[in-house]
Amino acid sequence: MRLDLCIKDKLNISRQKAREIIEQGLVTVDKKNITKPSYNVNEDADINVGSTESILKYVGRGGYKLEKAIDFFNINLTGYVCIDIGASTGGFTDCMLQNGANKVYAIDVGTDQLSPMLLNDNRVISWENTDIRNVTKEMVDNGVDFVGCDVSFISLKKIFPEIKKLLKPNSIAVVLIKPQFECGREFLSRSGIVKNPKVHKNVIKNTVLEASDVGLSVIGLTNSPIKGGDGNTEYLLYLKNEPNPINHIELSYIENLVKSQFEG
Repeated sequence: MRLDLCIKDKLNISRQKAREIIEQGLVTVDKKNITKPSYNVNEDADINVGSTESILKYVGRGGYKLEKAIDFFNINLTGYVCIDIGASTGGFTDCMLQNGANKVYAIDVGTDQLSPMLLNDNRVISWENTDIRNVTKEMVDNGVDFVGCDVSFISLKKIFPEIKKLLKPNSIAVVLIKPQFECGREFLSRSGIVKNPKVHKNVIKNTVLEASDVGLSVIGLTNSPIKGGDGNTEYLLYLKNEPNPINHIELSYIENLVKSQFEG
């Protein structure tokens, strides 16, 4: 039987949630850590799952990514009005709320993805089938305090102008850099993985320049604590909408960060 189906039955959760738990490295089979949802297990296998509190903390795995950024960059969202670009199931939205946000605009081009728990939360305004490029500042309280961005199949180069437009002066943003959607297809393996660290470095350098070009200060950079659903290493970029934008990220820092992700 597949491991994700075992976890689904064991915890009485959705198959998608079971898959996320496995991919986060929270499951062991016969005392061996397994991160592949399709892993075949025997009926008598000894299956153990990490703490329920950790597993159920957010409605989506994106919440753990934003949590890392909030902790690493020492961000305080108390009382903030926020936008979640590429909300999907709402991991970022959930994390924002749990960290004190007063209101979150959960925006996604898709439909029927946001968690019912968040749909029923009066602090959440869900806009489905909505391209962020069609959202004006007037539509979101004449500007927001924080933007979280986790998008796929589109380059951040097209999103940065919208972030700049929607942020109040001196407000902040965290964006997820996904190398697989920033580099050309020629740099992807057959399974869609960016395996060359030089490509990662170039993607990050170009992304930093693109953010700076639209007038956003680049404050910080770190790796995502978990890989993307396709197995790619991702990164978290911390931005600020300042009148005189500055890039605080040294090239050597980017090189060392990428190197650390490929060691071992």
